[in-house]
Amino acid sequence: HILRSHPRTSRDPAGAQGSITMIRQADSAARSIAAHRGVSAVFPENTRRAFEEAVICGADAIEFDIQVTADLEIVICHNPALDHYGYPEVEIATSTLAELQALDIGRTFGRKFVGERLMTLAELLQDFGMRIPLYVEFKTKHMHPRHVEALLSGFLELTSGVHDSMDLHGLCFDQGVLCELAMSADWLPLVWNTNKPQNIQASELSEQPWLSAVGCRIGNLTRRTADLIHAAGLQLFSFTCNSEFEVLQARGMRADSIITDAPVRTRRILNQAASCPVTLRTGSVSN
Repeated sequence: HILRSHPRTSRDPAGAQGSITMIRQADSAARSIAAHRGVSAVFPENTRRAFEEAVICGADAIEFDIQVTADLEIVICHNPALDHYGYPEVEIATSTLAELQALDIGRTFGRKFVGERLMTLAELLQDFGMRIPLYVEFKTKHMHPRHVEALLSGFLELTSGVHDSMDLHGLCFDQGVLCELAMSADWLPLVWNTNKPQNIQASELSEQPWLSAVGCRIGNLTRRTADLIHAAGLQLFSFTCNSEFEVLQARGMRADSIITDAPVRTRRILNQAASCPVTLRTGSVSN
């Protein structure tokens, strides 16, 4: 996997430029394709079925979200509540793990998904940590400081002694959380996610020497920002690339990792783009 490098301790612009040249010359199909919340174009997001399909279909990594329950257990979920699974009244921060795992989060997606349960980070690391690289997004927006502390300490406890055998990245929109992780987990490559990459300045990157990559919302990613990130010796992650236009845009920006709901379709688009000229056009999401 091309993203195993960890430039935090030695960001060398000259060396980074050599890496960029290699990426530019490489076949675009070699870029890392990460399954966004698993293969969420087909399966309920952030579930075991979605993650298992990501491994089966040959995704290069799995991206998923972690939050903390009322009893300070770490679970896999994007939204603060289980509204995506048919339980809008159930909030993660005010529910215990037992209460959350008693709910069937697959039933609203059809009979074949009945029985899906909310996964814990411990379960995901045990079942997938040795099989595929993991992009762990820390969902701390609007989270109580006590829960943020529990999220970080719980993550460190669960990965203690096993992180050397896993390929993990830590993603977050909160620069303060990334700073905390940089001080407590210097082994963890860190990715600063932003919805407004068009506003990034070079000074912001230089002020975060612990970064390994910047994750950018593809719709707001500009050539200037992409070049700025690469010139700083950082990798570029692009999210969430689902249409053909978005995938080809990420390729054109030389994204090192493309995060998508449909990894099979994304790889097919990249393979076709590498073998022949293509016309940019939007497309529906399927895997």
